[in-house]
Amino acid sequence: SYDACRAITGCEQVMIGRGLLANPFCAKSIKTDSETGTWGDVLILLLNYYESCIAMGYVTQGTRYQDIKTNRYLANRLKQWIKYMFPVYPQAQSFFIPLRLLNHCDDILDLIRIELDNLPLER
Repeated sequence: SYDACRAITGCEQVMIGRGLLANPFCAKSIKTDSETGTWGDVLILLLNYYESCIAMGYVTQGTRYQDIKTNRYLANRLKQWIKYMFPVYPQAQSFFIPLRLLNHCDDILDLIRIELDNLPLER
């Protein structure tokens, strides 16, 4: 944790690095001294991010393909990101099982939406 790193090292500044991949809400939780985001928060973030990438036509390093939705680059980056989340979000492991078989953007968006719809309501 952030506080443990500072206490052990005596450093005032900490580099988060890959911690942000594992927990996209890490910086916010450090700044506000609050809990990390929920799995539902992660799914909403993934959905918004993925839809934005598709809308912008982003595939890889500025290269545009005629049909971005069938290009594997975007799908594979999302899969890699989900794997980074395994230690922080155990739900990511079960989500990854059907995700690993998908390559078309529409199928991946559908899976994220289904996962969101199946989340228990928070009270």
